[in-house]
Parts: sequence; C-alpha cells; structure tokens
Amino acid sequence: MLKGLSNIILIKMRLVRKYKFIILILEFAFAFMFLASCSDAKTAGNSAETGSPELAGVLFLEKGALAKHAHLQCIPQEFDVFHDTVQDAFKTVSDKNGAYSFHSLTDGIYTLEAFHPETGERLLVQKLELIEGKTLFLDDTLHAPGSVKIYLDHSQENGVKGRAIVLGTSILRELRILDNCFVVDSLPSGLLHLVVYLDDSDSTVLYYDNLQIPSGTTLILNETLEKQPLVLQYPFSMLLPEGLDSSLVVGSSDIPLILRLDSHTINFDSLITLSGRWHVTRILTDGSRSKELPISLHRIDSVAKEVLLWVRIDSLNGNDFLEIVFDEKLEPTFAMDIFPTNRSYSAVWHFDDGPSTIEDSAEKQGHTAVGYNLKETEGVIGRALSFNGIDAYAVVDPSRIEDSVLGHSLNFSVSDDFSFSLWVKLEDIEKAQTLFSKGIHNYSLRFVPDSGFVFEMFSEPTMNADSSVEMAGYRTLCMGGNNLIEKGKWIFVAFTTRNEVQTLFVNDSIFTDLKKIEWNGERDEGIDFQMGRMFDATVGSEYLFGSLDELFISSGGRTQQWIYATYFNQNPEILWPKASSVTLF
Repeated sequence: MLKGLSNIILIKMRLVRKYKFIILILEFAFAFMFLASCSDAKTAGNSAETGSPELAGVLFLEKGALAKHAHLQCIPQEFDVFHDTVQDAFKTVSDKNGAYSFHSLTDGIYTLEAFHPETGERLLVQKLELIEGKTLFLDDTLHAPGSVKIYLDHSQENGVKGRAIVLGTSILRELRILDNCFVVDSLPSGLLHLVVYLDDSDSTVLYYDNLQIPSGTTLILNETLEKQPLVLQYPFSMLLPEGLDSSLVVGSSDIPLILRLDSHTINFDSLITLSGRWHVTRILTDGSRSKELPISLHRIDSVAKEVLLWVRIDSLNGNDFLEIVFDEKLEPTFAMDIFPTNRSYSAVWHFDDGPSTIEDSAEKQGHTAVGYNLKETEGVIGRALSFNGIDAYAVVDPSRIEDSVLGHSLNFSVSDDFSFSLWVKLEDIEKAQTLFSKGIHNYSLRFVPDSGFVFEMFSEPTMNADSSVEMAGYRTLCMGGNNLIEKGKWIFVAFTTRNEVQTLFVNDSIFTDLKKIEWNGERDEGIDFQMGRMFDATVGSEYLFGSLDELFISSGGRTQQWIYATYFNQNPEILWPKASSVTLF
C-alpha cells in the first residue's frame, strides 16, 4: 500500500513541481491517515491485519462526507442468490474515515456491494477481478437508491407475488402485484441486469438487460405480457470447486461433459413444456468465443426437475466458461458425434433406455445390448441398471470380431491402446463379482474382496517362423482400490493402456500394481461382450450384485487428465461445471 501511495506522490510532484514541498507533506499525511484507518478497531472481522488486502479503498456519501460504518460485501461470480449465503469472510464495515479492506478473498471475479444504514445510500460495482498477490484499490461514492415501477398490459389478480433479483449480486426483492403493477425498490443506481419471477398461472419471467436505475427516483416501465419466445443464457465456469486441483484436468481435448440444469438456475416448469434448440460455445479468458460445440439432449426429467445435456469440449482450460443458450424459436437439432468413432469411441452405454434394450450412444451406435432380468434404478447421470447377483446380465450381440460391421469390435489385446470408464455400486462386498467380461480367456473387470477391482487381459504366445514359441502367452492383472470401496456407494472405475503401460483408476486414486502370469492357452475372441456376468460353460457363471452406469469403451488410451475430468464431471457430489445465474454480458 505504501508503494502505491509513493507512486501517486511522484506523479503529482512531476505535474506540480513548484508546489512539490506542500504536496509531499499532504500526501504523507494522507498515507498515515489511511494506514491508521485500516487499523481502526471498529472495523469488522475482515479487517484483521494478516497481510496485504485483496481489495481496499475509501467510500464517500453523495454529499461528500466520509461513509463511516458502511456495510460492504463481496459477491463471487458464481453466487446463487436463491440458495447461497454470503460468507463472513466476504463482509466488512468501513471505519470512521470511510476506509475498508478485505483480506480473505480468493482469486476470481466479484461484485462489490455497499450500504450505509443511516442514509440508506447504496453502491454496486460489478466485474472486479481479484488476483493473488495484488491489491485492488477502489474509492467510490454511495448514492441514494432508486426503484422500478412496472405496469402490466392486462389485468393481473391483485396479490400475486413474485421475486426480483439482480444478476451477479445478492440482491433479492420480494414483490406483489397491486392495481396491475408492482414495484422493485431499494436498488443501487447504475446499470443492472434485472430478472423478475412472477408466481402467476404462467410462471412469467421478465428480463431487463442493461437497465439504468436512477438515483433517488423511480423508473417507470410498461410491460407487455404477450407470449414471447424463451431465450435462456447461462454460463458454466470451468474452474474446479475449491479444494480440487484444476491442473489435473487442463489439457484434455475432445472430451464429452455432462451439463446439468435444474430448478436452482432456470424456471423449470416453463422449460419442460417447450421445444427448441440448445447451443453451447466456449468463452476464453480474453473474451473470444470458440465455434459452436456439439451438444445432445440426454433427457429432461419432469420429476427430478433436471435437464441433462452432453457437450463435447474441443479443449479444456480451467479459466474458461461454457455458455449454454436455449432458443425456443429454433427447431430442435442435436449432434450425433458427441462420442465420435474417429475419437476412438467403440461403445457408450448410458443405461437410460430401460432394462430390456440398452442403446449404444457412440457415433455408429452398433453395440446395442439385450438385458435379462434387469431393473431400472437411480444413477449418477439419469437412470442406471440394477443387477440381482443371480441371473441378471446383458449381452452385446454382435460384439465378436466375425460379427462386427462397424470397422471395429470390442476385442482388445495387451498390445492395443484402449480404455474404459464406468460407475458401479456394489450391494455385496464379501464375494467376487464380474462387472463386465469378453469371455473367460479374453478380458474382464471383476471385483475381488481381497484385491479390490481387478482388470484381467490375456495374451497369446508369439510364434517363430519354425512354429516354435518365441514368447509365452501371459495374462496381465491390474488391481487396486480395495480400501476405497463401500457397500451401496457409487464408485468410479477406469482403466487405460497406452504404449503397453497400464493404469487403473478408482475414483481419483491411481493404481499401477501389475501382475503378469505366464499362460499357455489360446486367447478366445469368439464370445460376446457381457455386462454383469462372466460366463463359462465348464466353470460356471459369476454375476454382479449391484448397479452400473455410464460405461464407456474406447479403442484408444486416454490421458490421466481426460480420466480425471471425466470423474469430476460425472460425479454427482461435485457438480462440475456448475451453472451460474450470473450473466457474462
């Protein structure tokens, strides 16, 4: 802070050299006054002297007096006014000299709100970017609040209630229609993005972008409540939630992400009756936009009040935003290449189609599975399938190499690059179970109580020209995660092999415990891919007692960043990226 003040002093000395001595004395007097104000014991908890502040300044009232003991708060960009509360660390009170400071803010974009309890004057400053290690100095003036009175064009029942919010702030005002109009009061003067939700029979939503609120007076508006095509715009921040390292996911490309919208962010009751088109673009840190990204509708759930959309991200950077737009005027259309074959997707099963026919969502959609004795259940994304551990399973037919017309099959060897990911919920952790298999002598993913998850692959012997054995066949086992497995809890499991390096993931933990066992048999590719069962006519079958969701199989190895991003995105407890009610415009 002293450095910033000394720079001010030097500038002013150059401008008014002949008065330099007087100015020098005045500036140092101001400096000491400011430092003293920052240490004023009357300033609230955020003023603790624990380091340089992230945001500081002096506030004035409209007539020039110091705004002493004004209440201030910093609102993070992702703040949801309907469900979030402002943390104490984001609040403070100006001292007797109008000085304030915040010392506990993290990097990000904020809105500064200020209120003077004696005069009622207010201040709102939006889009403040705070950067670690740097202090933003902001002096400003509070002004008398304004209000908006909105007249409706046709009769509305007196007493109808509603709510008004200012996007990007903590401002929430209750309202009621009286004599065909309503008032939104106590608004800070300046340019606002106002949204009004009316609890009428149509669940009317009114949007006012760039509304200029006057100081000390009321703005009069006349509203026409004709049915207008609905256009919704919401950003999704790509920053991981606090406590998670964004570097774990940065660098992923061509990755499908699930986007969740619910009643916390949109007027769902209006949305579910509509038909229109969804658009998604990536907004870079410099404000530029990517081309429109491929998007598809997973489902609209009228019970859970949730919209699930898949979007394929061209490049994932932690500081970017995704902007999702719904336009009722346009015809619905969805991409077929969310899981494209040229990006190595062999099969994708979401398990939202019911227990009998399990559709493949990969681009060529050739690996439909037939279910036997399965039941639907709640999944990590939409619905899932439940396996009873006795006679429930699913078969992908055809998935043998001789049956495939897709240009690829579900056969892989240890020399191939490939990967898979899925979610499983085990209802019994005391017995061995099969999650999926491609025959007892090809590959399988099993749960073994003493080992955790075990992925097993078989290799055939390598022969010399004279038919002698150059290298014996072997089976490879990659295992781990036993200490992470809980009965009745969803667990993420993934595996990738790249350049014959195998890695197993259980949630966000990595396991590279490999065992190679010599084997002289013949690898069998002639058995169809099965979920929930290992079938062998001589040994008997091993079934899954639990549930499966979001099984992805790729004919290419995935990076650690790709797998981490998939885990964080699909995990319903993390909800990343998260939709915000904040507008970017």
